[in-house]
Amino acid sequence: ASASKVRLVERLDCPVDQWPARARELLAAGPRRKLVLLARHGMGLHNVVEKAVGDDQWNGSESHKELYLDAPLIERGVSQCEHLRRQVDAILKAGGEFDAILVSPLRRAIQTAKAGFAPVWDKLPKYAVESCRERFGNCMSEKRRSTSEIREFFPEVNFDLFMDGEEDTWHGPTRETHPELARRGKRFFSWLMRSPWQSILVGNHSAFIAHSIRAIGAPNLDIPENCELVAIVIEEVQ
Repeated sequence: ASASKVRLVERLDCPVDQWPARARELLAAGPRRKLVLLARHGMGLHNVVEKAVGDDQWNGSESHKELYLDAPLIERGVSQCEHLRRQVDAILKAGGEFDAILVSPLRRAIQTAKAGFAPVWDKLPKYAVESCRERFGNCMSEKRRSTSEIREFFPEVNFDLFMDGEEDTWHGPTRETHPELARRGKRFFSWLMRSPWQSILVGNHSAFIAHSIRAIGAPNLDIPENCELVAIVIEEVQ
């Protein structure tokens, strides 16, 4: 089936404990609407090194080192997840509900989701989704491990339905461009519209969040901070 067209209805900018009420208003106003909460991962090893060496050195040679394969969270990144957990707690206490958790198959995104979405982690279905991973290409921090390896870290996550195979076929010599990333994000949102879930938590990455939401109509969205939670209501349009 061809991808449906999706547009941004609203990014929720009110206080977090008001998100459930506002989301209910927006969801009730249209028949084909969904609430999506996207969380950027906590600080990873690659984030620290990139900041220390600068963009030129990082993009030139440093990012190609095997050391950064599927870069995990550092201790500070783990600590940052507590802020995300408190936000999810506040949403639940205000009457918010969720149907599923989707995660990028990169380890730092799943680490963040497990800690930050802890109040609902054991209560909801959890799926790794290849199409919502970070901008891919020749950067080792964006290369994922085999699904067998990742499954050993996170056996509670389903890697069987929405992955492109055992090995990472997305890693290669050419980096995905921002327009290509935006188109992939639009396809991801179109896929969400065909899913059975109405309120979805997504654990993923900064560039994916920013460029995907811009692609469906946000006038501007800065790159989110580590563990920042971005809430949007989207709808299918004819």
